[in-house]
Amino acid sequence: MNDGKAAPSGTCSTLSTKEAATYIGLSASLLEKLRLQGTGPVFCRLGERVVRYRHADLDAWVNARVATSTSQQRAYA
Repeated sequence: MNDGKAAPSGTCSTLSTKEAATYIGLSASLLEKLRLQGTGPVFCRLGERVVRYRHADLDAWVNARVATSTSQQRAYA
């Protein structure tokens, strides 16, 4: 998930869709689909066609999906 390139302390760097997808191990097209469905990580809309993701939001989204068994009921859509 994290390649060791954390944002410097005190800054709020953001990632493009492609960068965010790479960060969490998904394809950009799947991340776009999840965004459209409202089931993906929260994002920042900085312009009409400019979408960015924060590291902390991506980490939180992944952490909310931790499971110990494939038979666990999914708590997300």
